Amino acid sequence: MAQYEPQNIPKKSATLIKALQQETLLSAEATIQELNYLLTALKQYKTAINESINLNLEKSDLILKYKKAEPGGIYNLPAVLGASSASYDLTAIKQDNERLKNIKEDSERAEDESELYYRMITQNTNDLIRKIKKVSSINSSLKVYFQQLENYNEWESKS
Repeated sequence: MAQYEPQNIPKKSATLIKALQQETLLSAEATIQELNYLLTALKQYKTAINESINLNLEKSDLILKYKKAEPGGIYNLPAVLGASSASYDLTAIKQDNERLKNIKEDSERAEDESELYYRMITQNTNDLIRKIKKVSSINSSLKVYFQQLENYNEWESKS
């Protein structure tokens, strides 16, 4: 939309209005940018939470693989197929143990990331609110100024 050029408003007032208009537009643009930061942080938070849930799910699954079937019963250990019940697949056990170590490290990293992104979301939200309030404040000032300008012109015409 083309900028309206006032014809009857005093030059000093028109200059002030243009400055407030420019400040409003810049503040609105900063608000949009802050919203983009918030959206990015939310997407990263979502990814970190999803990774954390998947890692905890895998960890629980591996742990349950070795839990006792019944209290007081025997442990479920991967057996070498076709061998006696006392022969266990130590390679599978070692792989699962190594995977549990990796899951623990990855899970801690995912938890740290989700906490970081949560703090970012909180900060971005606070910044967004502050910027929205700034836009609203400038816009309110413009409305008041317009009202005063109209009242001033009415007062001037009565004199």
